[in-house]
Amino acid sequence: MPDLHVIRAGSLLEFVLNDENFSMPIGRIQFLYLRPLSFYEFLSALGRENLRDYLSTVSLQDLPSQVIHEELLKLVREYVSLGGMPAVIAAYLQTKSLYQAQGVQSGLLSTYRRDFGKYATKAKHKYLSLLFEKSPSLVGTWFKYAKIDPTIPPREIKAALQQLCYAGLLYQVHHTSASGLPLIATLNEKKFKILFLDVGLVKKACFLDTALLFKEDIMLINQGVLTEQLVGQELLAYSNCKEEGRLFFWVREQKSSSAEVDFVISIGNKVIPIEVKAGSTGGLKSLKIFIEEKNSTIGVRISANPLSLENKVLSIPFYLIGELSRLLSELQ
Repeated sequence: MPDLHVIRAGSLLEFVLNDENFSMPIGRIQFLYLRPLSFYEFLSALGRENLRDYLSTVSLQDLPSQVIHEELLKLVREYVSLGGMPAVIAAYLQTKSLYQAQGVQSGLLSTYRRDFGKYATKAKHKYLSLLFEKSPSLVGTWFKYAKIDPTIPPREIKAALQQLCYAGLLYQVHHTSASGLPLIATLNEKKFKILFLDVGLVKKACFLDTALLFKEDIMLINQGVLTEQLVGQELLAYSNCKEEGRLFFWVREQKSSSAEVDFVISIGNKVIPIEVKAGSTGGLKSLKIFIEEKNSTIGVRISANPLSLENKVLSIPFYLIGELSRLLSELQ
């Protein structure tokens, strides 16, 4: 029946697809990577299509007013609290209650933990659960197996990490020298950071008080974990849905002058360094070092600051990540 299309979806389905005993029918399967709602999709769910449409027209020559800027940052705070899991957004739209939405978040986290048992032995289930529990607090930091549990052999944690990445619950952000394209050509398997599935689930798993997210220092909470999760999640959300999506970071380790750039992406034939700033202030030492060393034409800062361009640095507010490619292309 060649005209009959079958769609298969399910939590942790990739555990089965990547099992060594599974026979993959080559050429008969198409993969589509479905991620949590992006901030733009979140606006649409709230019935704020007008703002979504407006953001597609914003430019350096036509900046948002301060009132609109503040309104959009408030919506970003709301998005960080809720995240992009459809069931959470649906509960919020129905009840208008952040408390009810948090209950759904708790349920999702518990369901994932209990689902591991379907696909793993008792021993492996323990490693999967432990890694899943610890990961939200490690977002944006260099991943060390000992941080999960120094008494567990690294190979066990590594196997669990691979499984959770297959399932899309975790994403690895690998180090690259960023010396040219493709970025994956200089990938370092041993140096990586992680992202979690969803920023709202990170907030819930870290037991962060929702009320704190509506203060001015929203992204400074928990040492900026939410900031890096938000930006990484948004970058993945706007990538090609037919591809798994890859993110990289860059670091230079020198005693006299170390530097680290949070994300490195490629747009067209250009390598773009991205520095994430939790607050509205802070230097850009690492970004400037990258631009100088790699002779880059442009670097990007993502923060709560308004859209601007100064000294080869394009400053983009959190709510404009979806316009990153367009804004960079307009500078050429």
